[in-house]
Parts: sequence; C-alpha cells; structure tokens
Amino acid sequence: MRQERRKQIEAFRDKSMYSEVAPDADPEEIELKIYFHCDFSLFANLACCSSCILDHHGDHLVNTREELEPIMDVFKQSASKVAVGFLANQINQMKSSCKIKMMRLHRTTEILSHFANNYFRSQAGKPQVPDIHISRRSTVNKFFKLLPWDNLDGITRGDVDEIIGSLEYQMSNLNSSEECHCSEIWDGMQLSFYGNQIEKEFARVIEGLNNQKVVKCPFPELEFQKTREEAIQTTKLKLPLIYTVFCWNYKDGKFCGMFDNLNHKPCRCPNCQKPSCLQCLSTKSTKRCPFCGAKYDSTPANYEPEISNETLDLVNFYKNNFLELIMEWWHCDASKLGFCLQCNSYSTELEICVFCELDQKPSALRTNTIGPYHRSDPLFYNFRGLKTLPIRWQCADCNKQLIENWVHKSCEDSVLNGVSWKRGCAHLNSRLSYCELIREEGCPFKVIGLKDIQKYETAMKVSMIGLVYEIAKVAIKERVFCEFEKCNF
Repeated sequence: MRQERRKQIEAFRDKSMYSEVAPDADPEEIELKIYFHCDFSLFANLACCSSCILDHHGDHLVNTREELEPIMDVFKQSASKVAVGFLANQINQMKSSCKIKMMRLHRTTEILSHFANNYFRSQAGKPQVPDIHISRRSTVNKFFKLLPWDNLDGITRGDVDEIIGSLEYQMSNLNSSEECHCSEIWDGMQLSFYGNQIEKEFARVIEGLNNQKVVKCPFPELEFQKTREEAIQTTKLKLPLIYTVFCWNYKDGKFCGMFDNLNHKPCRCPNCQKPSCLQCLSTKSTKRCPFCGAKYDSTPANYEPEISNETLDLVNFYKNNFLELIMEWWHCDASKLGFCLQCNSYSTELEICVFCELDQKPSALRTNTIGPYHRSDPLFYNFRGLKTLPIRWQCADCNKQLIENWVHKSCEDSVLNGVSWKRGCAHLNSRLSYCELIREEGCPFKVIGLKDIQKYETAMKVSMIGLVYEIAKVAIKERVFCEFEKCNF
C-alpha cells in the first residue's frame, strides 16, 4: 500500500502540478498541494476532466478542489497571470512615435500586473511576499517609485477599475498626439551619456500624470532645454567618458591600463557587454569582469571576442586632443567629472559604501579612529587611494549588478579573501538589504555621497589626473620621436 502511495506521489510530481513537503517524509502523512510549475492554461485543460489528471496510471487518486489547499488563491493568482500575459503581449506589439506615451502605457500595465499578481492572501491572512524585500523595482524605468508587496489592503476594486479605464484610454489615444520630439530628445540624451537625466525626467512626468487623460505629448520640452544644452556642453570634449577607455581589471597591484589597438583591444564581456581588454579576456587566470563579476575562465572556448570600435574611436580622440583634454580638466568644475561606469551615464550624485571602501587596500577613505568604523566617525579622503576609486563609486540610482561573493551578505562578512575589487555592495545597490531592514542600528555600513566628504572637489580632480596623464604619455610616445621634446612635454 505504501509503495502504491509512493507511486501516486511520484506521478503527481512528474506532472509538475504537485509537490511534497520533504522527500523523506512518511507517504501516509504527505499532503498534496497544487503548485503551478507548468503553464496554468495547460493545467486548466487537464483539470476539466478528473479522470485524465493521472492518465497513465492506475488507481487514480482524485481530489476535489475544495480538498486541495490553498486552492482558490492559487487559481486566482495564476489566472490573473494568464490575463496579464495576454495584455502585456498586446502592449508589446503596439508602436508609437511618442516615447513618453509609450513608456506611460507600459508603466500602467506594470502597475496593473503588480496588483493582479499580489492581491492574494494566505490562510493566515498575510501577504505572500517572495523574499525579504518589501518592494519591487520597475523594469520599465528604474526611477519609477517602488511598488509595495505588503500594503495592498488600501487598493479597492474602484482603484483597479480606474487603472483599467486609464489603460484603455491610453491605448486608444496612443497615436493621436501632434508631432512631438520626445523620442528625439531621449535618443540625443542617451548618445550624450545623459541617460540618467532623461530617464529621471520621463519618470517624473509620467508619475505626475497619475490616471489623467492626455492627448498631446506631455513632455515639457522647453523646461528641459537647459539640461539638453548642458549635455551638449559637457560632452564637447567627452571629459566624463575618460573612465571608459581604461581596462579596470586588477593586475600586479594596479589596474590594467588604457585600451589600444594591439594586445589591449577593448572587448565586450560576453555577460554584460562592458569592455575589458583582449589580454585579460584571453588570459582568464582567475580574472573577472570588473563590472558584472563574471569569471573569464567560464567563457565558452569557441567565444569570439567582440571588439568595441566605439571605445577605440574614443581612445584616438583623446590622444589627438590630449592638450585640450588637460586644459579642460584643469579649468572645469569638479561636478563635471562624475561618470557612473555601471550606468554608462554622467552623474553628479556619486556614492560609495563606507563599509566596503574601508576594507579596500588601498582605500580611498580614511578615519581618525583606530579599530572598527562607527557610523558617527568623521570621514576623509585618502588621496593615495583615489586612482582606482572610479570603478567602485556608483551613482545614487544604479541597478543591482553584483553577483556571487562580490558583496557581503550581512554585517559580519568583512574582507573577502582573494577578491581584488569590492565594487560597491548590496547595501548601495538594492537599498533594501537585510541589514537595512532588520539590523540597521547595529550595521556598520553607511552609504555616503562623495560630495558629503570634505575636499570633494580636490578628490574628483585627483581621481582623474592619473588617467589624463596616462593618455598624454601614450599620445606623446606615439607622436613625438625626439627624446628632448619628449622630456619637455
């Protein structure tokens, strides 16, 4: 009898619609529950005929849906995912010349999907939260407000009906606006490496509309003109992009160096598409991508490196204009030197995690205290450690990119042996770390803006001067052949 029961349980599991609590549990005490590991629409078809659920097995074990718990919430949630999936597929096929109206449509669909998928409670009346995070970041625009997991009780049926009505109106009026330039402005700002600024403005405008009905393009083109002009001015000499023409892999106690057209060609990482040099990618000796952390030795043997010609063009531009580059660096405001390598965007809101940075050797920060860092301790720049700081700073709104052991999972994990770079941390990226939620007062981490540390302007200048000097040195070596003139330069 126990053997037959075990066979029945295995049959359920093979159908990918049921699972048991533990593999070694007593078969007589196992309670079968529905889990939709298969497509819900497929399960719904199978569930229509009870004699076919276990089609290939004798001694059918059939339960009514009332006997299977928690059945109703699972049915509702899974059915809503099917409906939302059809809706999302329809939205993805729609096109519009107005970028901001299209983004608003996707955002409204995202909100509706979130409410439909998460407005269900367990038998205990608690929200079925997937992990310790208490909110969900948008996949449409990272600057949209977080969507809550656990306070959906305030959402009424009327609220959802209003969202549905707004969605229907947006779909019917998607292409009814007059000619607008928001798509052109978006593309231009992205090419000027002001992606964060234009993305943030789009999010601000869309969230300000709520469910308001609009026909014309809502983007405030005139109000944004000043930012557009600033982007053009800042990128004339491409000064903030200087960080992108260097390979930031750790090698012999220092970062690798500037890209060239020989052994150090800029190759795109097969995982994140950010550039590392050909030599590092080919050596694969315990090296990782300095951006996503992927190990190079895990790269497929038949992988053909993709050369980044855009980066090579930028290298040549800097070498041909190195004197102008030095003058621009000398006269510019320090706030113009901020560039987030992770976002590939200019930023004035650069931050760093104090906990990770003080463990870095050499560190770009220092304190006047001996022993563990405390949140109340004053911080200062350590100018000897600023040369490699750009690979570790991040802008205030970076997406989470860290993987494996490149982050400390809790306060107790400090220095990670064998890791050369500690690029930020989970605290800095997610803003919803376990430490921040549960043990904030006892956690030694502290995200701090670079502008909030004394002598910020000098530190930004110093962090770039080594890179400017490296470009000038290579340019002089290639263009000046007289040793006397080289010394003069």
